[in-house]
Amino acid sequence: MMDKVLYIIDDHEARQNTTYKPFIELAKIDSERTKLIHSTNQISINDILKNTACVCIHESMPNGIDRNGNGFDFGKLKQELKNKLIPKVLFSNAANQLTVLNLPSQLTMKSDDFYMNLSYFVQAFQNDGIIDLELLALGKNYNREKIIRLKNEMLAYFEGFERDEPMSMSVEDRINFKNLLEQFGELIHEPLVDVTFRVLNGKKLTKLSFEQTLHEIIKFVR
Repeated sequence: MMDKVLYIIDDHEARQNTTYKPFIELAKIDSERTKLIHSTNQISINDILKNTACVCIHESMPNGIDRNGNGFDFGKLKQELKNKLIPKVLFSNAANQLTVLNLPSQLTMKSDDFYMNLSYFVQAFQNDGIIDLELLALGKNYNREKIIRLKNEMLAYFEGFERDEPMSMSVEDRINFKNLLEQFGELIHEPLVDVTFRVLNGKKLTKLSFEQTLHEIIKFVR
């Protein structure tokens, strides 16, 4: 991964040099590892596909002519990235009002959020060769935001039960719930699976008690 390139393709060069300039400067972009592309004639689809770790594309980028005089079709590029399981990020203030993360290889988000979180993402790539789409999606409060997301996913299993009513789960739900608990425990460095399942198996796990437990943990996470 360390010999791969991160491409950021955005036709709004003027906006990069004004509105988003502080965020780009903060990213400390190494031009050999991270390339800012403003026009299709700077690159070709083949150039990108042969050496990219991830491609970030502004959704307003128009099709054009590549550096070799051939057609450059962003629809084709996006399909090739999908076929090759190469991570891609689509950003736009107009088209993407919500951040939607489909791991392991696709993220859509607002341009403002993309550039605001860019420095953490770029540095993780340039320093360690890591493409961390969650870090780009969630920004500097990455761990806390991920913990809150996992909390909400776990609490969804209590839907249909009163807040103080002991809940039960199917075998499939128990497997998925356990997986979420394990992910949560890894982030807070505290195992929760055994104690939670003892309460669940004892028919004493309620939304109220579980929510209180999670709240006491999360309030100390920064």
